[in-house]
Amino acid sequence: MSMPVRIVIRRREQVENADETILLQGRRFAGQYGLNAPRRILHPFGAKPRFAEPGVFFSLSHSGNYWVCALANAELGVDIQRFQPCRGDLIAGRFFHPDEVSWIKDRGEEGFFAVWTAKESYVKFTGEGITDDFAAFSVVNDEGKIDTCGHGVLRHIPFAENYSLCLCTPEKAEVEIVGPELSEE
Repeated sequence: MSMPVRIVIRRREQVENADETILLQGRRFAGQYGLNAPRRILHPFGAKPRFAEPGVFFSLSHSGNYWVCALANAELGVDIQRFQPCRGDLIAGRFFHPDEVSWIKDRGEEGFFAVWTAKESYVKFTGEGITDDFAAFSVVNDEGKIDTCGHGVLRHIPFAENYSLCLCTPEKAEVEIVGPELSEE
């Protein structure tokens, strides 16, 4: 069986207290898979937040009008980005690996945000965050695919028009999406 992952998507205005929402979703996930129910979230300085109790892991992201929480029984990373006008070529030149810069040239805005969400989900998975080494690794492989990086499996998940949503897990995952009715923004 593949690793189970639940991705909870909410409109940002629906999330009044992020910690309460994360704990509720963590308890639901734990109950479904027979894991320790989380009771508390730790926010260690300089590290990603985590549940105090072992067994359930989570990753967060938000962009535009959406808030995303991914839950699993192993480390993971998730990133969502709304396509918005930016100097993608300048950002890519500074933060992307040369292979990624080359890959996005013919793919425009969609390609830029596909690479960005893959890189962000990977560094959330590893817990490193965006550092000076962000351009030192490539999420684009020799075959021109964005499906693995280091010891992470990358998966872009179709979501809404003008958004890129990427999940990074240690192995292939069975993904359940729990979310709002999607509407145009």
